[in-house]
Parts: sequence; structure tokens; C-alpha cells
Amino acid sequence: MMALLAAVLLGAQEPPEIAGWIRDLGDDAIEVRERATVELVRVGRRAEPALREAVRRGGEAGGRAAQVLAEIAKAERTRLFEAAPSRITLRKKDASLRETLEDIQKQTGCKLTTSFAPEGEKITIAFENTPLFEAVDALCRACRRTTYSVENRREDVSVSIAEGKCPDWPRVFRDQYFVRLEGLSLSTVYDLQGGGASKCRLDFRWGWEKGTRPQQAVLRIEELVDDLGNSYVADLPDPAMRPVGFAYVTTQQPVEWTRVPPAGATRFAKIRGSLDLSFPETLLVFPFEKPEESAGTLRKTEGGSVRLVSCARDRTRLRAKIGVHPGELVGRLEMKALDPQGREYPGRYTRGEAGDGESVLLSVEFTLPESSEAASLQFSSPSGARPRRIPFEFKDVRIR
Repeated sequence: MMALLAAVLLGAQEPPEIAGWIRDLGDDAIEVRERATVELVRVGRRAEPALREAVRRGGEAGGRAAQVLAEIAKAERTRLFEAAPSRITLRKKDASLRETLEDIQKQTGCKLTTSFAPEGEKITIAFENTPLFEAVDALCRACRRTTYSVENRREDVSVSIAEGKCPDWPRVFRDQYFVRLEGLSLSTVYDLQGGGASKCRLDFRWGWEKGTRPQQAVLRIEELVDDLGNSYVADLPDPAMRPVGFAYVTTQQPVEWTRVPPAGATRFAKIRGSLDLSFPETLLVFPFEKPEESAGTLRKTEGGSVRLVSCARDRTRLRAKIGVHPGELVGRLEMKALDPQGREYPGRYTRGEAGDGESVLLSVEFTLPESSEAASLQFSSPSGARPRRIPFEFKDVRIR
């Protein structure tokens, strides 16, 4: 019993390395202070009590401890929208595709499926801390007769393996992200008078792992040069901008322009650009418990408010009217109904109209099974913007 009590007391104590790092915040060497800051932010909430005590004591170390607490809070907010990447560490020799996928699945939250399991073909791979998408790409090339696709749907991300030759897409992998060029085409459309309009098109696709939720994705081309030295950047349209909000984020984009490379150009010597992502700094959440009994309830945050004007159930349809203030929140608002077991049912707009002042009245609808009860409604909107840039550079891309 005494041994058990001692173990419990030891578990409740502050880890000795945390105390050491906090002491290092007052060190004269900047390298020591920076390392201590990095380690304390990595430890996160476990270091918060000791950091607050250091702030209370004051002094130079106390001031730095306050800065570390702010960095920990920032890192916590970041993890709400940008999960840590899956890193695959796996060695297989003469293994089947299905067995290898099952082992990779254990190391990621993304769903891996296959519709093809080649008989008799054995795979040998060695991954050491390899990003998930890079590992899947290498696996399909090792298997030789398989290809893959990635589908991002709100919270769910699935990677599907299928029969086929894995195209040699120009591609880049960065942590939990990938960007690849999936197509290049030249075309000419002729009119009835014999005139023609030509265009060139690049098709890009990108994606991210489960748990990462950008509110905007914009592909930018910064350099586009053929093997004759012709530049096409000035001919490109402005990047497609999307409204800020999770529901509008796309994972593919065609880039078209009308000046086709001359016949002597056979390759793009360089295609350089970036995928520019924007993440919320925080999420405004407006919850309504027992919504059919909560008409008139107002939920407020520093960034706005939502009032549940009415809510009624008709078999599988749950219809609600909400007042949103300010109206600019409407374009970014996500909505879902939750049953008592926590299952989620997304909502949709059916009608909108102007309300009082800067507010907007929205009619929304949720579809639930007849046997399910709506325990709560939840409306949420991203707030703020934190940028993340995924650069890419593709060389020697064949045109013809």
C-alpha cells in the first residue's frame, strides 16, 4: 500500500526536466533559453503550473515564462485545426499489399482501403519517420500494379488503393500535405469561320490528413518557363479566391491560359509555386441544448451571436430559424445536429433574409433518422487567419 501511495505521489510531482527548463529561461546564453522555450512549449499543459509559479515570482525568467505560456496557448489553438502529421515507420520484406496497408493503418487516423490485392506479388519497403502520403506513394510504386487517390471530406480523409499504373505525377510531400500536378493538356477550339482559340491547362490536386482543417486554399504559380526560355507567368489568371470557411475549401484547381508553347518547346523546365493555406486562430461555437425547447435562446461570443428563433421536428426533418449577427458570419457558418450518442448530422441553408441592423435571419434544416433525437444544435464559425505555405517546384515536365 505504501509503495502504491509513493507511486501516486511521484506521478503527481512536476517532472524534474520541467524545473530545469524553467531555470534555463533565466540563463545568460540565448541558445540555452531558446532550447528551454522549445521544450516547454512541446510539453505544453503539463508545464503550465510551474510556469505560472515562475511568473508569480517575477524577474526576467518570469517574463519569459509568461511568453512561454502564451506560446503554449497558441500551440493548443493550432492543434484544433492542424493536427500533427502521421509518420510511418515500418519495415516489410516479401509482404502482401493488404498486410502492409493494415500495418500502415495502425499509424494514422486516415482511412486506407484497397479494391485490389495482387496475388503472389510480394512487397519490400522500409519507412523511417516517413510522411503518410509519401509512404503510400512509395508503396504503390513498389507494388507496380497499383495506384491511389486521396479524398478529403470535412473531418474524414480516405486513401484508396486500386489496380492500375501509378502515374509519375510531379509531386511534393510536406508533413501532412501533398501537392501534385495530375494533368497537362494543349487544345484548340475552332469556330465556323475557321478561326481557332488555343489554350494550355495544368491540373493540380492537393490534400491533407485527417484532423487538418484549413478554411481557405489558394494555389499560386510564381514561375512557369518552357525549355526554350519562354515565361508564361504574365499570361496566368489571378488565383481563384474562395470565401473563408471550411465548407468552401477545394482540393483541386485547373490553371488555364491562352498562349500555347511553340512547337519547338517539348517541356516545362520549371513550374514553381505554392499552396497557400489559411487556418482559423480560433473557432466561435454557438451551442443550443434541447433545441426544440430553446426557442428565443441567445448565444454570444466576442466575435458575434446566434439566436435560436424557432425549432420544430417533422418526422426526419428538423427545421430551425436562427438570427446571426453580424451577417458576415453567415458565409463561414457550419451547422450540425447531435443526437444523445454524439452522432453528427450536418445542416443546410434553405432560405435567408435580412434581419435587424447587421443581422441575418436564416432558415436551416437537418435530416435525422426518425428514431434519433436531436440532443443539441451546434453552429460554429472560424475566426482570425493563420497562414501556412506549402511550396513546390516541378522540373522537366513533358509538354508533348
